Amino acid sequence: MSLQLLITPPRFFRPNSFLLAGLVCALSTVAFSPAANAQMGRKPPIAITNAKIHTMSGKTLEKGTILIRGDEIVAVAERMRLPQGISTIDGSGLVIMPGLIDARSSFPLTSSAQSARGLRPSARGVDSIDAFASDARNELVRSGITTVYAGPGYHSGMGGQGVVVKLGSGDVSEMVLSDGAALEAGVGVTQTTPFGRLAEVQKIRKDLKAAKKYRESWDDYEEELEEYSKKLEERRKKNGTSGDEKGKSSEKAPPGDKDKKDDKPAPEEKKPPGQADSGLSFAEPRPGKPAAGNDGKKKDEKKEDDLKKPKKPRRDPNMEAVLEVLTGKKPLRVEAHLAEDILNVLDLAEEFPLKIILEGCSEGYRVGKEIRDANVAVVLGPTLLSALPQRNSHRFERAGNAARLEEHEVMIALGSSGSAPLEGRFLRASAGLAVSHGLSRESALRALTVVPATILGIEDRVGTLEKGKDADLVIFDGDPLDARSRVTKVMVNGMWVHGK
Repeated sequence: MSLQLLITPPRFFRPNSFLLAGLVCALSTVAFSPAANAQMGRKPPIAITNAKIHTMSGKTLEKGTILIRGDEIVAVAERMRLPQGISTIDGSGLVIMPGLIDARSSFPLTSSAQSARGLRPSARGVDSIDAFASDARNELVRSGITTVYAGPGYHSGMGGQGVVVKLGSGDVSEMVLSDGAALEAGVGVTQTTPFGRLAEVQKIRKDLKAAKKYRESWDDYEEELEEYSKKLEERRKKNGTSGDEKGKSSEKAPPGDKDKKDDKPAPEEKKPPGQADSGLSFAEPRPGKPAAGNDGKKKDEKKEDDLKKPKKPRRDPNMEAVLEVLTGKKPLRVEAHLAEDILNVLDLAEEFPLKIILEGCSEGYRVGKEIRDANVAVVLGPTLLSALPQRNSHRFERAGNAARLEEHEVMIALGSSGSAPLEGRFLRASAGLAVSHGLSRESALRALTVVPATILGIEDRVGTLEKGKDADLVIFDGDPLDARSRVTKVMVNGMWVHGK
């Protein structure tokens, strides 16, 4: 017999709802405890309260709270019950918004990459990052910029590939958000004559057609390779089934069997009367002429022997980069300023299935309707160039360009043009100047945050203050578009990089 012992726990050890609720509260308090997080090597959670928050994803919170844990945002709300012991910052009188994004910069690329000309599409901006340019990075961070897009060189036709980088501390692998974010191109940047600008458009068209032909060659190769594999498999099966019979007929005779032949001589063939002995038998074919009935068989055997593996096309890294644009995997960013150049670029977008982003777009206000109909986003250069045009292509720049494009419902972002690394310091000033010339305040703030994030394809991480997004934010002591407002604190990936 086996003895089964049933043990019943005492009543005071039985779990109940009150004990479970207390245990959950205790665990949550420990999870948010600064001491516990420090001991586990994590960043302690922090909350900023009573601040005006531009979430850029909905309404603006006049007195809101943002809770950050680690490198991401946990919650953003008007009212929030915070865990005990959490570190808080009183944001009364402060304004919080997502970290600013410079949609066209030259930082953090090296000076040689910034001024390079004649780059091919396979050239990558990520290979030219200057990871030691800390002074310029700190200067941009103090201006509220946390993310930049940088493209290498000046382009005549297609050039290199741009990169999206965060301006936090750390090595290059931690800074890069998107490698090969777009393929750069230019029309009218290095050429000023009408025929020269048209030649640049034709050069882009030629590269796109070459990439299309390159893709077709690989498609043909794959089809031929598949057909070759099928025929090869059929031949193997055929040889495998007929191999036994062929082997039997071609077996070598045992030693001595060769001599065991009929000793009787073969009867001599009689020649027709009057036939001269030519040394040739009627049954034998004449030299150089195949026997009747064997011609088709030999042709079939030769056809089988002619089965060759298709030749593999040669890999071209430049065509591979252009092909990614042609298949829609990455956008083509074309710098164009004059209205006729912009229209030529839009024709390319209609001719090929391209996702095009216009850069510069100095005369965009003249062709705003066409840009909207083509569903093309625009990255405007600094509005300050309208007062001091640096190149002939900027001579018709207008400070009201952004406002006119907004009227046509064009998606616009602002960039520092990328001619010098520290021009990003004036990004907010450009937005304020655009507002003074008719651009709405909401569109100006969006042009610095959520719109460039969407254009760059990183809207799932930055651009708005929402739960689950990266903890990138900037705190002002006043209106972000007011030149008198100062940046007091900047956070990147949950760490203070300015105003600690």
